[in-house]
Amino acid sequence: MIKFFKIISHIYWKLYWFIKITIYKRKGSNHIFDVRIDDFKYKLTFGSQPITANIVQRIEGRREPETMAIYKSIIHPGMKVLELGACFGEFTVLINYLVGSKGKLVAIEGTPNIFSILENNYKINKLKNTEIYNLFISNSKNKVIFNKKDNHPYNAINKLKQLNEADNINQVSKLSSDYIEQQNLDLYSFLDKIKFYPDIIVMDIEGFEVDVIDSLFLNHNIGHRPIILFEVHESAYGEKDLEYMLKLLKENNYRYRRINTNILCYHN
Repeated sequence: MIKFFKIISHIYWKLYWFIKITIYKRKGSNHIFDVRIDDFKYKLTFGSQPITANIVQRIEGRREPETMAIYKSIIHPGMKVLELGACFGEFTVLINYLVGSKGKLVAIEGTPNIFSILENNYKINKLKNTEIYNLFISNSKNKVIFNKKDNHPYNAINKLKQLNEADNINQVSKLSSDYIEQQNLDLYSFLDKIKFYPDIIVMDIEGFEVDVIDSLFLNHNIGHRPIILFEVHESAYGEKDLEYMLKLLKENNYRYRRINTNILCYHN
């Protein structure tokens, strides 16, 4: 009986998402969707990105509800916020709203094709207290190489992790018109460059949160102590894993709490 209900449930959800995706696909590429999160209304477009279940959740304002709730709890008017891994900008628009006219948001997205969509959403929502940057945040000295057709960062991340310096130099020298060399900076160098020192750092950057925490506390030992919220990507970690990050945070007088896939960190 349990197996029967599991099969029925599986069929139901397959059919549910098929219908949902089909409905939104009919809107066509570059359609501008009206999105609502509680009493906040804004617009999103996804360019020529294929409609998936994740995009449907964004359109309907129900993508990662736990993350959304945390943002609304910790971000207040007048704050300075750094968003790493802005993706299409669904949270960028929300954070811009939360910090208000006296606050400021700096949003970073590393994947060129995704950044172009972020840029469109930035424009159609007329964000006035937000700056967006297309660059890759890591502590690696290697160049970050994207294929012009990449709609996600994973291929570039894999190449970055696998190449040694000599291989990277060789690859960059053979770049064809099909590839893009992305700017790559460690976090503290970037913040120092733009003279922006956030009250809150939020990030969803596929394992490079290790580089961010290293840059903040190990390499530079910054004087200010922002609230930090990051999504955990344990499968992407190497020797420097989640335990390493939590130990480094603790050594710098942070307390932390895991909330689903996120870890929220406050300075004591």
